[in-house]
Amino acid sequence: MGEEIPPGVAGKSPVCSETVDLDTLAGSVPEVWTSERCFITEVLNQENTPGVSLALCRVPAGITTQWHRLSVSEWYLIRQGEGLLELAQDPGRRVGPGDNILIAPGTPQRITNTGSEDLRFYCLCQPRFRPECYEALEVSGA
Repeated sequence: MGEEIPPGVAGKSPVCSETVDLDTLAGSVPEVWTSERCFITEVLNQENTPGVSLALCRVPAGITTQWHRLSVSEWYLIRQGEGLLELAQDPGRRVGPGDNILIAPGTPQRITNTGSEDLRFYCLCQPRFRPECYEALEVSGA
């Protein structure tokens, strides 16, 4: 087992003495509808942090994102709602709050919101997401 974290230290970075609430931070950045058929809020995506980016994704009920792939590693960290995540030739897996899924670079993927509320998840990319990392795999209008 690891060392116990002293009171008042949990959630703090050794470089920064303040904690950052991601929901508050995401709420201060505009949400954008994308051609992928979901809303994206870029929480962290800066040139001075090339190793990582973080976005909050929101997929409305009944919506399936388009098939796509990225040239970077991605983690989906499911926060709210229910979905069906399809990766490459996999028939799909059900996901819900607390699920964390690693998606390897180049893996075709899409996610369907199978619930009645918004599906919300963080998408952590390593290295950071840039538009040229994204490849749409559907013909326009599909």
